[in-house]
Amino acid sequence: SQADGDDDEIAIYDWQRLRSEATGIAIFGNPGSAKTSTALWALGWLTQSEPANIDICHPHAGVDRSFEYRGLKPVSKYSEIEKIFADALNEFKARVRRAEEREYIGAPYFLVADETDSYERNFKNKDLFHEVQTVLGKEGRKYGMTLVFISHTSNVTNKKIDAQERDCFTSINLGTSAVARAKTIWGKKSAEYKILNEQAYPCFIISGGIPSLAIHPTHGEYSEYKKEGLAPKHLLPIQQIHDFGQPPATNIATEQPSVATDWLKRIWSLEFDMDSHQLSHQPPDSQPATEDPYSCPECGSHRTKWHDKKNGRRKCNKCHSTWRV
Repeated sequence: SQADGDDDEIAIYDWQRLRSEATGIAIFGNPGSAKTSTALWALGWLTQSEPANIDICHPHAGVDRSFEYRGLKPVSKYSEIEKIFADALNEFKARVRRAEEREYIGAPYFLVADETDSYERNFKNKDLFHEVQTVLGKEGRKYGMTLVFISHTSNVTNKKIDAQERDCFTSINLGTSAVARAKTIWGKKSAEYKILNEQAYPCFIISGGIPSLAIHPTHGEYSEYKKEGLAPKHLLPIQQIHDFGQPPATNIATEQPSVATDWLKRIWSLEFDMDSHQLSHQPPDSQPATEDPYSCPECGSHRTKWHDKKNGRRKCNKCHSTWRV
């Protein structure tokens, strides 16, 4: 911020910190602020070095195919979502026991919950959502489990997140939510508020209790807001495995950093352009090529499951072929 007429540098959030800072990730914003795109970007960014088991819960997956287009399989029925939440809580408890016994705790796991405002009233166990939110938010990442929840409202009181739990999450505020939070924290006359208010896609981060401006990871280059029709940029491939207990895959390409990753490293260190507020570099269109040992070798589908786990055979839900992993 600016004080006493001196121009102080305004800090811009370094997205590389997302890999280590918080246990949970909370994404807030009004419809059309690219919340789901941000979640997809985060999944790509956070699985570049190690693939993960990923569960997607999205009650409106029938009309919003964003996750499907990126090779993910969302669950939309509340009964199935509730089961995933219960399974995640049981998996966390199992990982705690494995850690105590000095065993391999399990592959990295992401639980992504979109449209969470409706979960609690549709769960039979009304306390389950808050319990998973609290447990994974506070301790999940210690055991390789990350909760990403997406909501329209950034009112943490409504989300039953108390002051101590709040700092466990990296809070990503988008659109009108970002501008409103900046106004509350810095005031309407602050340079931070004015900068955010001029952005087509404002982005504001609170991590470890510290607020920062940020460049929207997928829509930051757009100078005009559109509720629909603007494709997200800079999405990276999401590296998936499909079993909690499998050791990390060893065939992910690691020899040289990809061009896209190099560009990402450059963008996070950029100074914020106070005149145009635009990025000075454009990213390449290429994305790193990777392989998934659990994708179908016949049709390439990620929709696979164990056919005979003892003998290491998997089956494709799409073309029904089987193969040995």
